[in-house]
Amino acid sequence: MGNNSFKAYSGMGGIRATEIYPLGNDLPSGADNRFGGIFASRSAGGADDMVFDVSKAGHLSAQDFRFAVNYDTDAYTDAVEFVENNKNLHGKPTKDEAEEILEYMLEEKNIYANFAPEMGMDRWNELMGDEMHEAGWLAQGLKGDLARHRGLDSVGMEDEYGESVLILNSGQIPTVRGLSHYSDP
Repeated sequence: MGNNSFKAYSGMGGIRATEIYPLGNDLPSGADNRFGGIFASRSAGGADDMVFDVSKAGHLSAQDFRFAVNYDTDAYTDAVEFVENNKNLHGKPTKDEAEEILEYMLEEKNIYANFAPEMGMDRWNELMGDEMHEAGWLAQGLKGDLARHRGLDSVGMEDEYGESVLILNSGQIPTVRGLSHYSDP
């Protein structure tokens, strides 16, 4: 493992994934693919059905990802266009709506704290779905989708548990970029 990677642990109820499917791609089992990746934690704490060695070179923390998107004009423009044209939304947002959705994706705004979208609830529901938890999951999935689009293998996700790691690699585990191997705990 060394200084170039870190361990991330995922508890999947005894199920070991053999592939990771991007957001919007159906799972072979028919299960809902809400996030386009596998949530993992930097601490095992019982979540050790799968253990990943995650390359630091292909990972950004939630804060670093937010910074990378917001403080680089080209990255920000690309991210807004990515949201504007994303097939996982329930409609096509305007540029202003895409910028607001991006704020929730990057966890600058919190769906669960003082939620009042500038675009209005009717339009928010039209684009993101009318169930608050579904919209929150979609925002997380879109963030992972954007991180994958930007070439990352994993990204930090802030949620009610602190910062998790969303493993994004598409394709077979362990033969994808960034994961040096997949191992049984």
